[in-house]
Amino acid sequence: FIHVENFAWASNAVSGRSCSDFTCSAEGMPAPLTYAFTLNDRPVPLVDFQTLGNTLRYCGSSLPDGTYECTAVNALGTSASKEVFIPPSPAITGFSSQVVENCLTLTCSATPSDATATIDINERTASTE
Repeated sequence: FIHVENFAWASNAVSGRSCSDFTCSAEGMPAPLTYAFTLNDRPVPLVDFQTLGNTLRYCGSSLPDGTYECTAVNALGTSASKEVFIPPSPAITGFSSQVVENCLTLTCSATPSDATATIDINERTASTE
């Protein structure tokens, strides 16, 4: 038998760099021999990631978003883990400004939620000192 018990994501520092580790733990009889990792149902690109036994490590500038999964394999079979979902990073999609009666309004929109934030600056409450 083989069973993946846990699949977790953590961020840490490795040699002064910020890295993301996905750690997979499994039990089985015989013990798990290998671990494989997928991102959005495809093998992770090993050019960007490093596999360290039961850990998948990413030390790039921005962790790719999507669904990560671990698979443990032994001589008797294969067991897939629960998934870890990394949502997309927000991105600014628009910016505008408007002045009405000595009040400056700044509006910024972003994805993935297309939320809009508005900041009003009135000459009586804002200072440029």
